[in-house]
Amino acid sequence: ERRYPFTRMGQEEVLRDAFTRAQNYRAEWAAYHAAVAKGAKDLVPPRRDLALDPLVQVLEGKRIVNVHSYRADEILMMVNLARDFGFHVLIQHGLEAYKIASEIAAAGDGVSTFVDSWGYKIEAEDAIPYNVAILMRHGVVVTINSDDDGRASRLNVDAAKEMRYGGL
Repeated sequence: ERRYPFTRMGQEEVLRDAFTRAQNYRAEWAAYHAAVAKGAKDLVPPRRDLALDPLVQVLEGKRIVNVHSYRADEILMMVNLARDFGFHVLIQHGLEAYKIASEIAAAGDGVSTFVDSWGYKIEAEDAIPYNVAILMRHGVVVTINSDDDGRASRLNVDAAKEMRYGGL
């Protein structure tokens, strides 16, 4: 049996709904605190929602959102959603981020990506060795990462590859 959401549009709707509820939840608490500050007595505070508390922290800039995605369409959806709700994202992997480098730069978001891990699954098919260079030339803050301790120990080799592929 399939669970909702099972489309990318459905995933966006779930996220937008959650952040909208978090905005409303934050407004309820702000109104409560304002009333208490003005001397109101016997007020019942809003019900605490442990699912929305972390999202409020995101909206207030107290929590960083790490987005794990390879594909440009998914990354762009999250960049736009974050812009609409007033927070920033750090894109993890982002092998197709070069396709939307201008949009990522305009949003002030960052990318943490691989140097040369591509083609190993469908989401990595459009990865190119110039991803980091293109992003940096658009003004995106980029870091190089690895999901593997062995690769992380060869960061100097990855840096050399970026010098070769993109002239960094």
